[in-house]
Amino acid sequence: MENIFSFDVFLVNVPIYLAFIIAGFMLSIKPKRDKKLRSLSAELYTDSSEELKIEKAEDFQIYLNLASLYRKSGEFEKAVQVHKRLLEKEGFSNHLYALTTYELGLDYLASGLFDSAEKNLTDAVNTLGKDTKEYKECLLELSRLFERQNNWNQAVVYRKQLSEIDNGHITGLALLLCNLAADEYKKKNIGNAKKFYNEAIEIEKDCVLAVKELTKIALEEEKLDEAFNYVKSYASESTRLLNLLVFAFDALLNNDEYKTKTVELLEVLINNEGCDYEVSILYFKHLLAEEKSKDLQEFIVKYNDLHKNNLQAIYAMAVFLKESKFDYDSKDNANVLLEKIENMLKQSYHYQCSGCGYHTKQEFWHCPQCQKWDTVDRINR
Repeated sequence: MENIFSFDVFLVNVPIYLAFIIAGFMLSIKPKRDKKLRSLSAELYTDSSEELKIEKAEDFQIYLNLASLYRKSGEFEKAVQVHKRLLEKEGFSNHLYALTTYELGLDYLASGLFDSAEKNLTDAVNTLGKDTKEYKECLLELSRLFERQNNWNQAVVYRKQLSEIDNGHITGLALLLCNLAADEYKKKNIGNAKKFYNEAIEIEKDCVLAVKELTKIALEEEKLDEAFNYVKSYASESTRLLNLLVFAFDALLNNDEYKTKTVELLEVLINNEGCDYEVSILYFKHLLAEEKSKDLQEFIVKYNDLHKNNLQAIYAMAVFLKESKFDYDSKDNANVLLEKIENMLKQSYHYQCSGCGYHTKQEFWHCPQCQKWDTVDRINR
């Protein structure tokens, strides 16, 4: 038996020991910092009528940190009082006052007072320097504030300003435009709805939600050429989430004028490794309807090879083959495909954490991902 106290074992476990030491150190810092701020609270803010003892910018920052601590602990009224009294002070930079106004807006936002939050955040965004991180954070908070109230128009205004500074918010802007378009569509303002969906696509070419809704509108208006162009344009940019456009492919396949063009488009897409399997099965249905038995056999072999590591794809094809009662003359017939699924399940994960969803083939008492105890259980299939 190996000696667990040997020097070799010690060296192997050095990273683990260091991790525990660092974790303990980090856990000890926060309580000390919070305790320091609490002591400042008791010393400097014992009475709401007492004058705040501020002599320099560092003192101002201490009170900002104290108010932030109040807000994080749910003491919103105290946070608001500290920020209001800071705004009464004179002789400090405009940036500090703008920062305090922003923090006051966050206080009101956290306490659910949206009108007051909007006023202070708007004042802050008009005062903060555009090159500061607080300015970007303020724009984002304003956008989220209006999102919570389903005020998509105003949310779009602030998200646009944010996207001009940071391209990372383009996807969020496209989704907000889609929400705005959906509202217009409900009000029967079809022209406005189409305008906002098109704007979302201009911002993000692979915004599948906008493409899906525009295609639906085109089909409802019986503008098949428009519908086909939307689908083709999106597919040329991305094969991601093409399953959301299966309804459009299906409608176009059932139209004699667009059938040939749609089949040609599908033939290009199904050979793409990133293409969703639902599109491939739709193409299979077309071949089945055309009674092209030889093409079907070749297609299934290619499909199984392309999606061999995708459990859902293999299962979908197996089920479809059984339901269609197609005579699949191959060693990979429907029953064999179902056997493959069983084998894939055996090689798959056996345990899952109920806390965070972490999958593992090995049983753990302590989840490696969320660090919770006794949450990893066997998956019953």
